[in-house]
Amino acid sequence: MPNVPVKTTMIYQEINSDNTSVFEQLWTITNQLRQKLENRFKLNPADFTNDLNSYSSIDGNFQGSLKAFSGTEIDWLVHVLSHNEKSNFSVIRLTVWLGSHIRVPHLTFEFGTLPDIFFYFRLHSSN
Repeated sequence: MPNVPVKTTMIYQEINSDNTSVFEQLWTITNQLRQKLENRFKLNPADFTNDLNSYSSIDGNFQGSLKAFSGTEIDWLVHVLSHNEKSNFSVIRLTVWLGSHIRVPHLTFEFGTLPDIFFYFRLHSSN
């Protein structure tokens, strides 16, 4: 097979829409889901994510948080936010990996604005 060069072009387009209210609604939904999990399971914060509970870029345009937990019935729970208000970009993810003694699928739940809304949901089988 001949070696054919590949040219990739990225196009920058200014986005004129404001997704702040949509982002806030999506963030609220994942916080409500996490609260339901915290009410059901005894969770302990993971110390190794303390430095990432809140972070931002040097210029302050990009903010985020990463919070991780574990417990006797949950191997790990991770709640992540990456957000740039100026570009209407956000990714919000809640991932739960249940203990092996619980016979239900594990869960990944993700929302975002790029600037259009996207939704991703996955149940992971433990078998």
